[in-house]
Amino acid sequence: MAKDNSALQVSSGAEALIERLHDEGGQERAEKIVADAEHQAAWIVEQAELETEALKKAAREQAEQTQKALQESLSVAVRDAILSLKSTLSARFADEVQRAVGREMSREQMLQRLILEVAGRAKEQVDESDDDLPGIRLSIRGDAIKLDVTEAAVTELLLAHLQPRFRALVEGIVR
Repeated sequence: MAKDNSALQVSSGAEALIERLHDEGGQERAEKIVADAEHQAAWIVEQAELETEALKKAAREQAEQTQKALQESLSVAVRDAILSLKSTLSARFADEVQRAVGREMSREQMLQRLILEVAGRAKEQVDESDDDLPGIRLSIRGDAIKLDVTEAAVTELLLAHLQPRFRALVEGIVR
């Protein structure tokens, strides 16, 4: 029995040794698995942070592009609105001048003043033209002065002289 006991003790010691080696090897393996898992988790977090930064950067760039496009669009819209306003105001002003000229041309006293003003500024020699175009025509033949005036011609003449001032006024108001 002593042999049996001794064999049992050897067997128990061997089993304990095997068990201990198994536990230590399993522990090392478990520690390696945990270390690998921690390393992989750190890499995943790092990748997620990099992706987050890339998404933030792309979103900022997109927002900047959208804002720039909006500003350019507003700038074009403002420019077009100003041009449209200038055009509308110029056309309305021309219409008002046309109406005012029409009213004044119907007054005999105004026609007399206009004739005297034009005749007073006329030179001694005036080129004669036989065209039938409407407008302001002055012809001098001997002692006779002939002045042909139409509303359209007077309106055009006034607009040619008033328009630059009006344009400056409109630009001053619009800006």
